[in-house]
Amino acid sequence: HLVSILVTAVLGYYLGSDLSDIKMILAKVLFNSKNIYANNFLIDKGSLDGIKVGNPVIKNNNLLGQISEVNFKSSRVILLKDLNSRIPVLIGEKLFTAIMTGDSNVPGGVKFEFLPKVHEFQDQDKIYTSEIEGVMPKGIYVGKLIKQINNSYLIEFDYGFNNLDYVSVLIEN
Repeated sequence: HLVSILVTAVLGYYLGSDLSDIKMILAKVLFNSKNIYANNFLIDKGSLDGIKVGNPVIKNNNLLGQISEVNFKSSRVILLKDLNSRIPVLIGEKLFTAIMTGDSNVPGGVKFEFLPKVHEFQDQDKIYTSEIEGVMPKGIYVGKLIKQINNSYLIEFDYGFNNLDYVSVLIEN
């Protein structure tokens, strides 16, 4: 419980937002299905625990994905790299808005859609979730941009998606 209070305080401080309405639920990963088309897994928490479709799922303060399906005592999580993943994000100091989508055909497994026509990124620009119509709380850390030799950018995650044992689901308090 102390860890969730500290995480909430740190996120709120850095992002200037009040996350006191957010509660973290620790969940055990039951089954991890990883193939080129589907990056998802089951957890041992469901609607009886307050889990809802769309809830963000994090590990070590990094967004992994979101809840895509809920049963009474279990839920399915789709990872950011899943073809069905759509996450609203803010990019860099200028806070460019976009939708991060899973795409196994691009390096890193994700890409940006709906970027403004005029945008300029910097190497190491940080990516955070954006709140669009209540889909996702604003300010959850996603990853960073790494500039490539050809002036393109790779989206780098600070946490691996393999060997997950426990994750946290963020729900409204």
